[in-house]
Amino acid sequence: MCSNHGICVSKIGDALQCNCEPGYTGATCQDDPCSGNSCMNGATCVPDADGGNYTCTCSDGFAGPMCNLDDPCIDNVCMNGTTCVPDADGGNYTCTCPEGFTGPMCNLEVDPCLSNECSNNATCVPGTGEIMYTCTCAEGFTGALCDVEEGDAVTTPAATTAQGSILTYNFQLAVSALWLVVIINTVILG
Repeated sequence: MCSNHGICVSKIGDALQCNCEPGYTGATCQDDPCSGNSCMNGATCVPDADGGNYTCTCSDGFAGPMCNLDDPCIDNVCMNGTTCVPDADGGNYTCTCPEGFTGPMCNLEVDPCLSNECSNNATCVPGTGEIMYTCTCAEGFTGALCDVEEGDAVTTPAATTAQGSILTYNFQLAVSALWLVVIINTVILG
């Protein structure tokens, strides 16, 4: 009575029912949603869990619900190590940009100076490689973010020992827009 490996189950009142294998439906499991599928270009028809519908798994180079469109990602137009993802309809694509890039093809670098953290009227200069940006300090200021007045001594507790605290005195000087820390003296207080 049940087709396509369906299992016949007795119900109340001597009624019989077929429990269908995945991919088949109907009173006797006779309906296969993939039997008349519209998948194209060598796509694989995959029945839904309830067996009522199907989806097409496209072969390389094709996209769209029926795999009837050329895959817009076949030439991988996305740049800078980005993955191209075809839209559900297969006609367009989206590039998911890595950090530091933007644009429809992830080909535009994000300006690291947009979140300018340079202080005291310093100029933010985009960096290269691992350095996102540097700050070119205005006259009279120094430090990585130009937040220290030139000539100010900065006292930093470096460690605490049984004999007392070790303090370092750092004098920070601007040298060609680079931040230079010179340790002039170390004193042990005890």
